[in-house]
Amino acid sequence: MDRISKMNALGMLWMCAILALSAITPSQSLANTNDEDHDIWITAYLASWDHYVPPGGNWGVLPTDEIDFDAFSHLIYFALSAYEDGSVSEVAEYENMNPDRLESIVPASHENDTPIIISVGGWGNYDGFSSAIREENRTNFVNNLIDFIEEWGFDGIDLDMEPIQDSDVDNFKAFVEELHDALEDVTTPYTKEPLLVAATDMQAGMWADIQEYFDQINVMTYDFSGAWEGWVTWHNSNIWSGGHTFPGDEDRELPSMDGDAQEFLDAGVEPEKLGTGLDFYGYRWTGVSEPLESWDSAPDVEDNIAYYELAEEYGIESEENPGDYYEWDDEAGAAYLSIDDPDNFSDPKFISYDNERTAREKIQYARDHDLGGMIIWELAGGYQQDNPAGERDFLLQSVKEAWLGDEDDQPITLESPDILYPESDADEIPTETEVEWTDIDDAASYDFQLATNSSLSAVEIDTTVSDTSLVLADLDPDTEYHYQVRSVNGNTTSDWSETRSFTTHTATGAEEPDHLPEDVELEQNYPNPFNPATTIEYNLPEDTDVTLEVLSMEGRHITTLVNEEQSAGSHRVSFDASSLASGVYMYRLEAGDVVKTQTMTFVK
Repeated sequence: MDRISKMNALGMLWMCAILALSAITPSQSLANTNDEDHDIWITAYLASWDHYVPPGGNWGVLPTDEIDFDAFSHLIYFALSAYEDGSVSEVAEYENMNPDRLESIVPASHENDTPIIISVGGWGNYDGFSSAIREENRTNFVNNLIDFIEEWGFDGIDLDMEPIQDSDVDNFKAFVEELHDALEDVTTPYTKEPLLVAATDMQAGMWADIQEYFDQINVMTYDFSGAWEGWVTWHNSNIWSGGHTFPGDEDRELPSMDGDAQEFLDAGVEPEKLGTGLDFYGYRWTGVSEPLESWDSAPDVEDNIAYYELAEEYGIESEENPGDYYEWDDEAGAAYLSIDDPDNFSDPKFISYDNERTAREKIQYARDHDLGGMIIWELAGGYQQDNPAGERDFLLQSVKEAWLGDEDDQPITLESPDILYPESDADEIPTETEVEWTDIDDAASYDFQLATNSSLSAVEIDTTVSDTSLVLADLDPDTEYHYQVRSVNGNTTSDWSETRSFTTHTATGAEEPDHLPEDVELEQNYPNPFNPATTIEYNLPEDTDVTLEVLSMEGRHITTLVNEEQSAGSHRVSFDASSLASGVYMYRLEAGDVVKTQTMTFVK
């Protein structure tokens, strides 16, 4: 099945943008932008319709002065349309491409030492583009593109022809050669030598043949999936396939960034010419809640939903506070939301999107594979205009941090944490327990993984926390678990800690101590203060009816954690306060005739 034919307009527009980026070679782009210390390029797209410049561009969301030009090396402005006779769309008042917008963004880019490139094409522009590159229209098309960049002061051209059919290959090659020759006679305001970039996800052999003319060839590694016949639910922009294949076809892996990049490398495209993509838009599937689900009736799929919309609707605040439904697919290298919550949503939902961790790992992938760089589609999708000043583009800031690091400091080296509890190979561990590890200097957070096999491929929990402990709840009884933790600071991670294991007990919640307590004991919860989960422990001298509930400080009932007869011994219960406001709460234990009360502090 042809994935391109299934993509929607915005997704394909991004892919076009990527094509533009592909024209910048690492050596040329770095030389032209005085970024000799940057090992890869980061090229960001800005869709003209999302650019807020009143009066002529008063329907956009992202003002020019809110763009952090330090977070990327190149800017691509999207997009001109190509017409069948080789002409291109005109700049006109109150059109997407209008004078107010161009007269704002081009000077701002140059003032911030950032080359700006104009994109031409996009999904839905195939008929015009395919005709414009034919021999009878080709020279007119080239001349119109040259006239545009000279008139408006752009530093290069981004080609986004989607799709490129086999019948277009010879015409496209001839067009690229003629355009490249014409650009050699042009001097641009910032780069001096114009940049030629492109984005694609097909015809890998053709791109290998003409790569000498391009500065970047970026593969559009997003819009990977849909509710199509023969498919399963899958991610929008994952790094790896995880070895997963299409149903009934074990030789055909599900799409991934790595799979697409390897296809172009295998065809002969040099790694320093190749880029991949990061998507500031996500996909929402309704009727399913996890990747790799099949269906009898196709689920509904909404594509290209801006990150800022997803963040607002589902409570995504940051990597440390990703909301109630966040999951990380370690095999695929992808963030997603898994919603199966009938109390709050009428239907299950699977929402695939790129987050800070995705940005960090995609940039690291480019470095590990000696690729030229990465594109972003597109800036306005990650702009949260209703947030306070300084907190409106934290997704872009995660890219900046991973790309540049802290330019004022030497690169940091993080140590691996030592696990404090549980002890290695411990058994009889409660099904609700807390893992603790040492605090590491310079660590901003910690990645934690828990699996049911020693290779940690059967991952049960994969999360990032800011504390040096994590409460594990609802573990299966009589099960051996394996786990590890590592330190994180921006784009720097430590090695994983040694892999530890423990086995849960077979009891129903009580631990029989060597000596039973003489009285009912209610311990202080731990951790305290906590966010969002904590553990409450209590000890019973004999079998008795037990009620454990959480109350507000005014005595208002919030929830009941235990209401049953329990055996003598030590008991632990996990409490998650994600749905509550920050504050001090009481928890009250009633065991037979004995009542005990403690307070705990929840801090978001």
